[in-house]
Amino acid sequence: MFAKCLKYELKATSRVLVPLLACVLALGIILGAVMGVMGIISNSIETDAPPVEENGDAAGDPTIGDIIDGVEDAKDDTVVTVISVIVGAVFSLLMIGFFIMLIVCSVSVFVLMVRRFYTSFFTDEGYLTFTLPVTVDCHLLTKTLSMIIWSAISAVVTALAVGAFILGIFLISPESFTMSEYDKLALEAVVSQIFGGYGGTIAFSVIAGVISAISSYFLLFFSISVGCMIAKKHRFLACAGAYLVINGVVSEVIAIAASVASLPFYSMSYNDSMADLYGMTIMLIYTLLYVAQGVGCYFGTRWILKNRINLE
Repeated sequence: MFAKCLKYELKATSRVLVPLLACVLALGIILGAVMGVMGIISNSIETDAPPVEENGDAAGDPTIGDIIDGVEDAKDDTVVTVISVIVGAVFSLLMIGFFIMLIVCSVSVFVLMVRRFYTSFFTDEGYLTFTLPVTVDCHLLTKTLSMIIWSAISAVVTALAVGAFILGIFLISPESFTMSEYDKLALEAVVSQIFGGYGGTIAFSVIAGVISAISSYFLLFFSISVGCMIAKKHRFLACAGAYLVINGVVSEVIAIAASVASLPFYSMSYNDSMADLYGMTIMLIYTLLYVAQGVGCYFGTRWILKNRINLE
């Protein structure tokens, strides 16, 4: 039953997200391809351009043919200038649209999944939701996993679109990506220092970030459930207020708990050989606290949906 619920949830959300993500990816590829073609043409023109003689023969009066050729060249230059302005304007609009779509794409998954959670449980659709032979746990896990999947897909699509765009910039202006020898050495030193001495801290930080993101979904669902439980009208304001309060309280509790839990290990930070171990320990503490936050918010949401649901 869980697989069927997840299938229908993904199908329902794909009607909005798939066209949006496809547009973002298409725009990134188109812009990258256009800039790449422009860069290739520009490089070929510079390569094929005839050398200019330093000591040209400037003597002699212009003939009628020279004047006619000059007029035709002026007309051609005007046409080229107009076309360049039009192409530049269209390209600028495409770039603005691309960056707007990136912002919309990053927000759309969050907004759509919040809306899906709210309408599925706290509107008239909730009557249908709770008549299905599906447990509350199945509903919650379906919403959460769907949000995780779409967030991951959105991140991948955004990375591909931005990558295509950056590749186009490199093809049209490769000199922008060149670095001096000093900058290369400095960058290599920084990368070597980070990944050589703090590899474990970075890995644990990534894990903590993923757990924090998943935990934030449960906190969001819990805040919506609390807001809808305490308010019959103006539920949007109630949910927003509940989120601000709950998120603020939880953030402060986690910060204080992490500080207290890290005190026994604080002496490790003074030892360079144990700096990475200290960082790993701090990230592990935060990871456990984020897990506790997610579990608490999950069971809080579950209890509200089972015992304090208010569909009026």
